[in-house]
Amino acid sequence: MRIRRAGFTLIEMTAVMAVLAVLISLIGATMLMLSRIEQADAAVFQHMLNHGVLADQFRGDVAQAVSALKEWDRFQAGPHCLILAQGKNAWVVYERDQQGLMRWHFQAGAKTSQRLPIGTRTVDFPRGDGRLLTMRLRAGEGPPQRTPLEITAALGGERR
Repeated sequence: MRIRRAGFTLIEMTAVMAVLAVLISLIGATMLMLSRIEQADAAVFQHMLNHGVLADQFRGDVAQAVSALKEWDRFQAGPHCLILAQGKNAWVVYERDQQGLMRWHFQAGAKTSQRLPIGTRTVDFPRGDGRLLTMRLRAGEGPPQRTPLEITAALGGERR
């Protein structure tokens, strides 16, 4: 007579280990997907913050301006450059270059520059209708996939 011992067979143990390996790989893949989704979400959030900062800066500069000039100093206004006169001896120039968008501020002989965050987007300044000035941000290289972001502001602010 054979005495049967309580326990698991080698086949049962192998089957349980295979199921655990499949579950662990599924959990790992899920965690990797969640990490990538979180990174993409953080990038979108950062773009939104950058657009908000850019919009606030542009609207503030245009609101303080008394006129938009066609040319000043070495700058020529056009689709890649916007020149704002902010009263006596003060000018703000937005200029698109190879690296993105530069904001120059000239006041009483002093000059400051600031690179504005636009990421991989391109920027242009379509001709306004006099009092309204627009900055248009488009998706980077390749065919446009979405509607461009347009920031419009009134010269001198919203005077009523």
